[in-house]
Amino acid sequence: MTVRSGTKATRVRSVTINLRTSVTSTLEGEFAEAQALIQHLLASGEHGKAALARKLHDEIAELMVAALMDLSAAVLQLPALEVQAQRQLARAKATLGAAIDQSRRLVEELRPSLVEEVGLFTALKWQVHQATRGRSVIYTEWYPDIEPPLPADASIALFRVAEEALAMTFKRGAVEVADLQVRVDQDVLHMKFTDNGIPVMRGGSEQGADISLATMRYRLRLLGGSVDIERAKGGGTILIARLPL
Repeated sequence: MTVRSGTKATRVRSVTINLRTSVTSTLEGEFAEAQALIQHLLASGEHGKAALARKLHDEIAELMVAALMDLSAAVLQLPALEVQAQRQLARAKATLGAAIDQSRRLVEELRPSLVEEVGLFTALKWQVHQATRGRSVIYTEWYPDIEPPLPADASIALFRVAEEALAMTFKRGAVEVADLQVRVDQDVLHMKFTDNGIPVMRGGSEQGADISLATMRYRLRLLGGSVDIERAKGGGTILIARLPL
């Protein structure tokens, strides 16, 4: 009887181990598939944005530019107009000009061509300028003198992370001072975002930040990087993104 009990116990352990191994293998396979799918969706999203940006630039923006040129040329050939008509034409030209500027901003948001054309650091400066425009905030920046060479996917990922980080910054209340420091240390690029805003906390986490943080972390994790967030001493928030070069 003792031998049979021992044999039975051994079989149970063997079955349990095999089951755990099978479940672990299945979960690992499904996790790898999920990662590949998300990576594909992120890449598809960037390609889709690029296609939409090209359409917006090549078709809609060009049509508005042509209309503005025709309107300006026509005004010069018209006889003296009444003051009211002159004001209406001036408003029409201003509206078309504003629409062209807005379309260019949308193109840049959809497809960060600055990253491709002039590099990550200049694109980040532009991004900070856009995010702080019209806000009463003191925003300081620091970048290394030399920008390290980065693959296109890494530059886009860092640009998108900065986009999310800046959006999070200005969702917080009472932001008066903020800062972005970019540095390269031991073949790792660091982007450190700091602000003195007051986040709305719920359950120990910043309200509305979960999806943004998850997106940022996943973008950089695919490239071997990471994103960490902490509350600064005396108040405020520090978010650090790291990416190996």
